Amino acid sequence: MPNSTTSANNTRDLDNAQPESVLDSKPSRDVDLNGGEAQGGQPLSYQSLGETLTKLGLTPEDDKDCWVMKVKATTDDQISWTFPIAVSLSPDQSVVWITCPIIQIDKNGAPNSQLLADLLSANYHLGVSFFVIDPKHFLILQQPTANAGVTPQLLGSNLKSFFVGLKQSEPLYKSLVGTSGGGQGGGGGGNPFQ
Repeated sequence: MPNSTTSANNTRDLDNAQPESVLDSKPSRDVDLNGGEAQGGQPLSYQSLGETLTKLGLTPEDDKDCWVMKVKATTDDQISWTFPIAVSLSPDQSVVWITCPIIQIDKNGAPNSQLLADLLSANYHLGVSFFVIDPKHFLILQQPTANAGVTPQLLGSNLKSFFVGLKQSEPLYKSLVGTSGGGQGGGGGGNPFQ
């Protein structure tokens, strides 16, 4: 997981992020998977995963166990967000994970029950993406894909749909992140999926 979390209206983060339009890019050619021709059922290696992201026009940074791209977008409520999107392989390399850490939640100041209910409700509508709170209390949106036959086109499509879900869910988490530089507090929300 990347060392940073989602931020709102943070000029430094926005300056160092790619525009969301980069997720609309189409790869120029297939990537060489594990030293051979790109083949349908061949799983991606960690190196070929990074190459695939680059072929998609992204500029991933190698964070040793995941490739991280910072993507910026302005949501309908005119908040400029920076999202650190990580793409990694499971330990056995059977799953490609796309994740975005939203914020670390204070153990002693847990989100209210309505927010948790709204996040669980959003999981129903997000398809293969879903919200979790990990053992370190980070609120994360994540999406798994079987690591078999993952082409640049498929990975690009999955990244785009993940990002759409991340933006649509913004009313749910913006009160946790805040909207004045990434701190706690800030505007309200409501469940956009109801």
